[in-house]
Amino acid sequence: PNDVVGRGDWVLLATWRGASIFAEARPGSRVRLGGKERVDVGPLIGAPYGATFHVRRGALVRARATTTTTTPPWTAAHKNGPKSNVDDRVDNRHLGEKGSQRLDPSAIARMRADGSVTGEEIIAALVEGSETFESKTAFSQEKYLKRKAAKYLPWVRVVAPRAANVAHAYWTKAQASSGAHLAPRPDAVAQMLSRANARAGTRIVCVDGTAGVVAGALLERVGPTGRVVVPHGSPHPPSLDALRRFNFDAALVKRTVTPVRLPPSGGSSTDDDEDSGRAKQQPGAAEHDARRPESWAGSCHALVVASKHDPTSVLRAGLLDWLVPSSPFVIYSDTLEPLVACFRHLQRRDFGLAPTIALGLTETWLRELQVLPNRTHPTMHMSATGGFLLSGIRVLDDAASDPTTTTTGS
Repeated sequence: PNDVVGRGDWVLLATWRGASIFAEARPGSRVRLGGKERVDVGPLIGAPYGATFHVRRGALVRARATTTTTTPPWTAAHKNGPKSNVDDRVDNRHLGEKGSQRLDPSAIARMRADGSVTGEEIIAALVEGSETFESKTAFSQEKYLKRKAAKYLPWVRVVAPRAANVAHAYWTKAQASSGAHLAPRPDAVAQMLSRANARAGTRIVCVDGTAGVVAGALLERVGPTGRVVVPHGSPHPPSLDALRRFNFDAALVKRTVTPVRLPPSGGSSTDDDEDSGRAKQQPGAAEHDARRPESWAGSCHALVVASKHDPTSVLRAGLLDWLVPSSPFVIYSDTLEPLVACFRHLQRRDFGLAPTIALGLTETWLRELQVLPNRTHPTMHMSATGGFLLSGIRVLDDAASDPTTTTTGS
């Protein structure tokens, strides 16, 4: 992947509000960054990933080179930044509730209305006009600068659309409003890739109900020498909209992402309700594979299921039989009960399911920490759970009588 943003590339914009917004870098293309105003993203073309832009009067202006991916953009607003020395004996008990700003509100309004005054200059003026800024602790000073920067110095940072970043963007959006697709947390996606042993050159079966987030993450791993087989039961391939956000070459997607339609008798349960009414195939998606589903038996190296449908019904479509013996499989669900039932069915080999070993049912758990000098602790608000995973290995009862092969390659 390139280190700079090219014309027509998709990028992620990490905003000062903590949101992640997708944008297509084209001259004249405009996106909304959380407010009513839209900004032109044309200036992103040619910028390196990690660059910071300030939002000024509806336009993106490249920040000074001193602002890096590890330096908060608001630190440049004050000439000395927050205090570098930290004294644990100093606190803010002497600060009163009475306003301590010498700068008149009307003067601040005039500065904001004046297009020649930058956000850094407004914050610097507020710092100079504050009677208590210098007596605040270093922690309070940083919070003060951050709070003022959110109001007077809106900024965005250009983030490369890698698997972890794309998954985080979809997951963050799903927290605000539930959609038709699953949105697994980034650490859950990483667990799926690890348990499926996704690597270059492998052929992986993926039942994708995440709008293409998991399929894109797998394609990023298997590369041009691998293949991602997407079985489904609807007349048209499932929605894989997220694939285009990864900036994959269109020819690569057509060659390596292979939708396979299952027969109604065995595969209707893998239909995605949100896709059943679509009238045409998505642009850039691969054509349907002409081979019969039975011809895939014993030719794939892993199975990944991330769908809202019942996992037992998905496995009853015979997808475990597509795997080479000793291949791993992993099933993701945002609730526990369907995986518990599927676990029992696999143990008892109900419905003629293929034999499996090393079955495991786990919950993906993540604790986010704030790491700052003298104040490292878990964040106050965290996600309760990242979903649940059922994993195992497909094996044979009698290798001599099994018709599967160990075909490799793509």
